[in-house]
Amino acid sequence: PPQVEIVANSGAVMDRGPGERWVVDLSGTITTRAGGQVVPILYSHDWDEQLGHTQSFAVDGSKIVMRGIADGATKRAKQWAESSTTGFPWNASLGFVVLDSLDIPDGETIAVNGREEAGPLKVATSIEIWEVSVCTFGADKDTSARVITPPQTPGEPLETNELEGAQMQEQKEVKTADAL
Repeated sequence: PPQVEIVANSGAVMDRGPGERWVVDLSGTITTRAGGQVVPILYSHDWDEQLGHTQSFAVDGSKIVMRGIADGATKRAKQWAESSTTGFPWNASLGFVVLDSLDIPDGETIAVNGREEAGPLKVATSIEIWEVSVCTFGADKDTSARVITPPQTPGEPLETNELEGAQMQEQKEVKTADAL
């Protein structure tokens, strides 16, 4: 199955409805429902539209990055993988439960994720991730979801994608220069 990379959260403030602004504190506690690295990858938070699952995630202080595979057996999974490889700018959205948070009232500010944010604002200091969704417009506009290896038809020989091809060409050029 195709490998995927998802920038699931950029640490930016998200509008979750009228007067409800949230930010995930990326220096806080971030766990998964199952307690490991695996969470479902869904289409627009629809539990009946499984696109795949994550195999790892990392928080680097400025974003949550998840990697996994697009192994969903749905028509939507195949469509997403195909459109991703042709450059459609998919966003991502985290499905999570807030375990602990801070309420920042109007007129006050807080430093979170390297930025000064003004209230009213809710800061999620501890979350449990249940799923990550691929969607057209995420609440966090600085997210992305993309296939990093192309989808394959069963029985079709593995092809090198453009990035791997460029890396192989670069390695070839380095080896050629070393030989001189």
